[in-house]
Amino acid sequence: MKEEKNRDREGIRIPGKDLVGICRAVQQKGGAFSFTATGRSMMPAICNGDVVTLSPLRNVPPFPGEVVAFRHPDLDRLVLHRVCRVKSGLLWIRGDHQRETDAVIAIQQVLGVVTRIRRDGLHLRLPDRYRYPLRTRIYWRARLVRARFRCRARLFLRSVSGRISRFRS
Repeated sequence: MKEEKNRDREGIRIPGKDLVGICRAVQQKGGAFSFTATGRSMMPAICNGDVVTLSPLRNVPPFPGEVVAFRHPDLDRLVLHRVCRVKSGLLWIRGDHQRETDAVIAIQQVLGVVTRIRRDGLHLRLPDRYRYPLRTRIYWRARLVRARFRCRARLFLRSVSGRISRFRS
């Protein structure tokens, strides 16, 4: 009995290459597509085991901050990443758990936009076009301030330790 429940909960496992084809077919029909995400590149927004729902673009380009699905050119599988920048039909994308831009893709390569994330039965909020840029600016400015503070603190401690050593001798 327990094995049947676990099998129902797990669903069907589909390799990443096949998932791209299924996603494209569902998107062409205009429907939403849900699957269980694997990997850690989008943590903490999307964790391993979250159920993600993709919806078609509907002739509206994704904006910075949205999470999109696409076929990664190098890995040849479905990947979810956040749009960092949009310029002249190209998207700069990156996982939340990564420091650098992962790839630059054309808007035509996008298979869908994440419209819902379900974790442990709860629906999570998605960032909108106003909150994401503000959060990223705050985050990177805070990192810059922290780095400057550390640098100044090190210089201060070095100067103080030099004065103390001169005072002792």
